[in-house]
Amino acid sequence: MADTTADQPAETGETHRTFGRLRQRIRSPSANVDIYEAPGNLPSAYADGVANVALGAAVSKIDFFQVSELTQENVEIRTLAFRLTIPTQSLIDMTINIFTSLKQDDAAPLRALAANVERMRAILDSISIKSPQ
Repeated sequence: MADTTADQPAETGETHRTFGRLRQRIRSPSANVDIYEAPGNLPSAYADGVANVALGAAVSKIDFFQVSELTQENVEIRTLAFRLTIPTQSLIDMTINIFTSLKQDDAAPLRALAANVERMRAILDSISIKSPQ
């Protein structure tokens, strides 16, 4: 691990004068990352689900929705709430992290995962990866 100075907190939870509180320090052959929580409130947004995913070579976009109402005809009205624009590689990394967490965490997420295994397997089986020409 690199030497620490006043600008580089050694322990998670210490505060950097510019970046805020250190949440996580990652040191590995593939990544040297410090994750800070900026001073003040972290923006938060709620969504009931995902309306659309647009995967691009460099950047992907995910549209999230909120359920606005359920009509008398039993039609769910969904309103787009926000769009997340993220580098595609980061989206792939996030997906790997989500599945890794599901595999390691308590029983409730595992039950939710197990309930959808066949559906996910069918989707994954339908994906064909083509080599770039």
